[in-house]
Amino acid sequence: MTRVSGDLEFDHRMEWSEESLLVCLRGQIVYETLIPFESCCQAIRAEPRPTVVLDLSELMYIASAALGSLLGLRRWLEARGSCLRISALSREAREVLRITGLARVFSIDAEMPATAV
Repeated sequence: MTRVSGDLEFDHRMEWSEESLLVCLRGQIVYETLIPFESCCQAIRAEPRPTVVLDLSELMYIASAALGSLLGLRRWLEARGSCLRISALSREAREVLRITGLARVFSIDAEMPATAV
């Protein structure tokens, strides 16, 4: 777990298979945790797979800068023939995507397995 300050923390876990990459995000993605989140995005770019699945079941908060990073990552992956999917949204993540209208932009799966597909 990357603890930044106070109760702000962010962590991620990645599982690669030949055809997919599962990325589980946990905690909060706010200004103070953008550096570790961007490191996660760089790791995805370093070893992309045809399908990248973001598990947001343990994401408690996501700020606007992180949403912009996700949109940029989605565009980067699509330009290279890959697909970014979002799965298992926490209640908080689902509400943010709904309010911002981004639920229509991302491919969202209600549930996905907890291991790389």
